[in-house]
Amino acid sequence: LIARHSLTCALVYVFFAVLSVLRVVPEIAETTKTPSAIAGHKTINERYYNETYMEWQQPLNKIGALYKKRYWRDHVAHDMSCAEFGCSTGFILHSMPCREKWGIELNDAARNYAQQILGLNVVQSASEVPSSSQDFVLSSSVLEHAECPICELRQLYRILKPGGIISV
Repeated sequence: LIARHSLTCALVYVFFAVLSVLRVVPEIAETTKTPSAIAGHKTINERYYNETYMEWQQPLNKIGALYKKRYWRDHVAHDMSCAEFGCSTGFILHSMPCREKWGIELNDAARNYAQQILGLNVVQSASEVPSSSQDFVLSSSVLEHAECPICELRQLYRILKPGGIISV
């Protein structure tokens, strides 16, 4: 089931990347605004993933951070700047041995926890991270939840230094 889910997510990314390159969906590929932001509606993120949910999620986030070390441990060094897209409460990012760390988290409750409890620099959008500033960018099990994955990937590529690594 996990392998099937990962394959499905990968195929969706490839599909949207191809559509973007072919300019089949230019209005999606070129915008940085999400459909809900354009329409002015509250997202499921704003309605459901609040402080209560984040408190409940903490033990799982801590275990997940240990498990997901395999995604970055061979790519990250102490002299690097690293960003995590969808850092949630920040446990993965906090465990990375980078000299500079940027968290990117849409959810207010998770972002506040990462900032106040773990002391991380966490912003709401990748658009707030300087261009060509990151040696390594991680996104683990997040892009499939984005309203516009190709928009987010373009932002992550923008913040990546030449020769940098994106791990999705």
